[in-house]
Amino acid sequence: DLNLPRLLKEIDIDRKKIAQLQNEAFSIKDPMKSTLLIVESPHKAETIANFFGHPSVRKVNGFKVYEVVSKDYLLNVTSTKGHLTDLVEDKGLFGVKVGSEIFPIYRTIKKCKDCGEQFTFQGLSCPFCKSQNLESALERLNFIKEIAQEVDLVLLATDPDREGEKIAFDAMVFLKPQVEKVKRLELHEITLKAILKALKTQKEVDELKVNSQIVRRVEDRLLGFALSHKVQEAFGRKNLSAGRVQTPVLGWVIRRYQEFKNSSAFYIYLKLHNGFLIKAKLPSGFKVKELKEVSLKIEKVKEEVKELSPPLPFSTEDLLTESYQRLRFSPEKTMNLAQQLFEKGFITYHRTDSKRVSEAGIQVAKEYIKDKFGESFFAPKTYSQFKGAHECIRPAKPLDSLELRSFLIEKRDFSLNLEHFKLYSLIFRKFIASQMLASKVKFFNYQGKLILNSKVELSLAFEFPVEVLQEGFVKIFPLKTFSEIKKESSEIVDQFWVRKIYEIKPFTQGELVKEMKAKGIGRPSTYAFIIKKLLERKYIVEREGFLFPTKLGILVFKFLNSQYQEITSEEMTRKLEQSLDQVEAGSLDFQALLKAIVKETKSIL
Repeated sequence: DLNLPRLLKEIDIDRKKIAQLQNEAFSIKDPMKSTLLIVESPHKAETIANFFGHPSVRKVNGFKVYEVVSKDYLLNVTSTKGHLTDLVEDKGLFGVKVGSEIFPIYRTIKKCKDCGEQFTFQGLSCPFCKSQNLESALERLNFIKEIAQEVDLVLLATDPDREGEKIAFDAMVFLKPQVEKVKRLELHEITLKAILKALKTQKEVDELKVNSQIVRRVEDRLLGFALSHKVQEAFGRKNLSAGRVQTPVLGWVIRRYQEFKNSSAFYIYLKLHNGFLIKAKLPSGFKVKELKEVSLKIEKVKEEVKELSPPLPFSTEDLLTESYQRLRFSPEKTMNLAQQLFEKGFITYHRTDSKRVSEAGIQVAKEYIKDKFGESFFAPKTYSQFKGAHECIRPAKPLDSLELRSFLIEKRDFSLNLEHFKLYSLIFRKFIASQMLASKVKFFNYQGKLILNSKVELSLAFEFPVEVLQEGFVKIFPLKTFSEIKKESSEIVDQFWVRKIYEIKPFTQGELVKEMKAKGIGRPSTYAFIIKKLLERKYIVEREGFLFPTKLGILVFKFLNSQYQEITSEEMTRKLEQSLDQVEAGSLDFQALLKAIVKETKSIL
């Protein structure tokens, strides 16, 4: 019953297909590689693995590795869970061996699961609470090495900064004897597109950046320990500490507080009948208690159309400042929330001095603006005048905060809370606005006289927006407008009240970050840490959003400023930051800088 000619024809076709497939198989020059991808956060590892479909999970001694398949790689994704090593405390000069060359001595970190302290002391129990419930970075490294020996290639994709480079370096050093190929990936955003691009642009670990981080850590350790030792001696208290970078910042808080105390004045607040609020300073010596009657006489009105430029996207210091102003999030909280948003793949890297926008960022903005407002509102800007290794802080996807929440609910991902969404919304709206048209707004400018008790006259000038002529970016950042005030109106002032205010305010956390940026002290990765340390040490306190020095903080600063002013000065601290940049750029030998730090430490001791 068989149709033999047709069957033979089908067999011939199959043979040709098999021959073709065999030829293609033998001609593949770069077969699929078995690869271990290492990041520093378990959340980031999970996020990356999920980009390639539903991963299988292998768990060994409590450590997870996700197994997925991409076009060219069999990927095993796992994490270091943060830093792997730190300076020892029981060898050399506070962990540094001093000789013709300087050798920082590192040991793997242990963390106490009960009290949360990290340390490098050898032993089976926590030196702080004596618990034996410890987690060791050495166990993580051994686990990573076990997987690494099964693969053809190891890729280190820790954060793209000095700290991330040091984690990558530690992993590389540990794996190198047994693993032939170890490469570095830089991920400035956690998206599938960014990962696929990074896989094609593998590089070596940047040892200059590692050297820069080592210098920073040695400086923190040596000068911190030496200065702390002197402060403890001077005050007879073992719980005190000090550091070079924090000392000038503490001085700023103290000086601003002293200026604040001497800056009081009386101001009158006027609420106009259209709802606009005016504040004016009362003359020195004016008897506030005798103020009974206030009137406003308008003498001149001018109409003006202004073009309002869109806001710039966020850099780290701007995000920390605005997050504090609008959300009352401390710099530490903001950085923690941003780190989690970055690891989940929702924003780009959050430690950056730059406001530059990449082509990928422009495409994110274009897609959202075109869909929500129409393409006419889209006005792309790269802000290329801002340099730096990273771009601005921006969303990685064209999803506003409500859309992001819906997206996560559909995935049954409930790992983010309301604070995450508030911060994401702040970042998203600022970035989208930066890529929109300028807005044209009509303003009315007024000049007139403020008359107090029918006797005292004060010149007054103010303006407010009355109409938006071209929406532009105010489509996403609405602008409040006010109705026109008639010049001949007799009842312009609706309410008035007087307050004693301080013209110079103490620093807020956000303003202190701005000051650090302006004066070249600290970096995006250290702004929040510096403020956190001063608060933890009880050298400053926060009340009603403002930072005040404590009596202890004032005494410690006076001591350090009188005894070690040259070492802890603002100028020396700024020079250190510049030196770290020079080490990273390869224009300064890190051994020379280490020797200078050792010399300073010995001079203190």
